[in-house]
Amino acid sequence: MAQWFHVTCEAESDNLFQLADGRYQFTAHGRTAPLMIGYGYVLADRALAKYLVSRRLQEIEIRPATLYRRTTNEEFDTHAEICIGSEIEFEKFDEVQAHGEQLAIMGKQYLFASSALKEELERAKFEYLRFSEGLSEFCAGT
Repeated sequence: MAQWFHVTCEAESDNLFQLADGRYQFTAHGRTAPLMIGYGYVLADRALAKYLVSRRLQEIEIRPATLYRRTTNEEFDTHAEICIGSEIEFEKFDEVQAHGEQLAIMGKQYLFASSALKEELERAKFEYLRFSEGLSEFCAGT
C-alpha cells in the first residue's frame, strides 16, 4: 500500500492570513520561505509551483498569489497558491490510500504527499522540503 508523507519546509516563514481581496498579509515582519503552509493556505515559490504543474497532479489547482506587507505597503508576486481538493480526515488517516503521485491536505493546514510524489520531489532536489512518514511527528507512540 502506498504511504503518505507529511511535507514541511526547512526554512521558517511568518504566518499569513488571507484578506478579502485575496492577497495574503504577513502577520509579522514578512519572512518568506519557498513553501509556506498555514491554516487554509499552501503557497509555493515559482519553481516548486511550476514543477507541480509539470507533474499533472489530480485534484490540485495552482493560482497566482500576492503576498502583502502592510507595514511597508509592499506586494510580492513570488509565490503561487496550491489549492488541494483531496482531503484526509485525521480519524481516517490509516484508511486513505495514496495512489500514484498525489497531494492531500489534512485539517486545512497539514500537507501530505504520496510516496511516489515524495520520491519525485526528492529527485528534483527541492532540498528545503522535509518529509516525515505518516503521522509520526503528530503524536508519540502511534
